[in-house]
Amino acid sequence: VLNGEFALMRRCFNEMLERIDGEKAKLESMARRYQALAGGTSAIPWVVDTEAQCVHYFGPQIAALLGYAAETWKNLEVWSLRIHEDDRGRVTAAMCTLGDHSLEYRLLGADGKERWVQSLANVDQGEAQNHNLVGVLIDISARKENEILIMQYSMSQARLLREVNHRVRNNLTSLMGLARLEDHAVGEGAGMQQTPLRSFEQRLAGLLRVHEMLSETKWEPLKLSALCSQLLATTVQSYGPSGMVAVDVGESDVKISADQAHHLALVCSELTVNSMKHAQI
Repeated sequence: VLNGEFALMRRCFNEMLERIDGEKAKLESMARRYQALAGGTSAIPWVVDTEAQCVHYFGPQIAALLGYAAETWKNLEVWSLRIHEDDRGRVTAAMCTLGDHSLEYRLLGADGKERWVQSLANVDQGEAQNHNLVGVLIDISARKENEILIMQYSMSQARLLREVNHRVRNNLTSLMGLARLEDHAVGEGAGMQQTPLRSFEQRLAGLLRVHEMLSETKWEPLKLSALCSQLLATTVQSYGPSGMVAVDVGESDVKISADQAHHLALVCSELTVNSMKHAQI
């Protein structure tokens, strides 16, 4: 009886060893396969069992990127602790789910510095009913740094443009106010008649309206018909109550640049002022 039990135990033990050897051979084969796929590239391959939450394989290139040897990435808990805390929740959830993903997040190196990576993963279709995710990590730190620099530059340019727009608007408004004061001081009896200072003020009003329209559209080309309508209305309003003169500008799809708009504002204001000056109202 003892001999029979001993033989059974030996057979079970041998079968266990065979399974272990089989799993080991499978993992070694997997490692060779992903090493071959990632060889000569900056991509770092990895294989994760989402059910057991263990890391079957991690490319040795990870040591150069983060300072941690590939052997230290034993499970998803270790991986999670090396993810930036602001990214940890969403990345861990994706890594524990058997499904394809594409993520960008920050990993913390052994030196404490952040590295931006892109993780691309697919479900391993090699065997039925496995729970493996197969993926690569790509270092995108340089790209992210450039994106941050571009964003900072764009923000500084936007602030500068707002400041310039504000100063130009204030200067034009101040000049219009001064012209109006001088016009009242030297031409009390002029009434509705056109004076040089009033003409100057109307031209400034046209430039100010063009500047406001360009600021609203972030200095994109303006529709010619919209610009002319605004300029005519601005000039006509300075002659008296609305309704005395009707303004009708035909619709047009023609667009003009910022430089053209400023030149056209002077021309349009001049034509309108002269028309109002010599018209019989």
